[in-house]
Amino acid sequence: MQKIVSIEQIKRNKNKFIITLDNGEVFNLVDEAIVKYGLYVGKEIDEKKLCETANYSEKTEAFSRALKTLEKSFKTEKEIFNLLKEKGFQENAIIEAIKKLKEYNYVSDIEFAKQFVASVSTHKGKKLIEYELKQKGVDENIISDAVSLLEDELDTILVLAKKFMKNKENCKENLAKLIRHLMSKGFKYEDIKNAIKNLELEIENEDWNWYC
Repeated sequence: MQKIVSIEQIKRNKNKFIITLDNGEVFNLVDEAIVKYGLYVGKEIDEKKLCETANYSEKTEAFSRALKTLEKSFKTEKEIFNLLKEKGFQENAIIEAIKKLKEYNYVSDIEFAKQFVASVSTHKGKKLIEYELKQKGVDENIISDAVSLLEDELDTILVLAKKFMKNKENCKENLAKLIRHLMSKGFKYEDIKNAIKNLELEIENEDWNWYC
């Protein structure tokens, strides 16, 4: 058994306290953990209870940190995991935090994918959207369902093509740049080809391999 000899609030973080034991051991706990386990100066506590308190404190802090992150922007499970990992939280605390976030519907990869598709579909194609969602750790089935909501991309390509070609000469060099630009946005070559034809841009020959 060890005795608590001091509980001092951390100035830069009013929700955390430094706990010092009579054997010289020092560790940090959030205020919620101190209240939950009834800690006070002079109280004796064994090693098992110390570990339990510390684990509870870290899980609570990980959840709180995740909430603050989500206040700024919606995140996927993988993004939350990586952010908390970078902050030094243990994996079990991160997993518990994400589990709690999901229970409260603060994190949902399904909802994230839908919102992401809706926000970028005006300037990105399905291929790029799928790639970016995969990089964010979204499951392939969720990605497939999300992009299936997209309609024909021809209108989007037309808008982007007109914007790119504005005030540019209608020549092979610029058309080649246009095609590469649209492909870099994740649009399919065949769709790009059809869009350019709909723009009625004059191309001297019908060999569509010239852009390469």
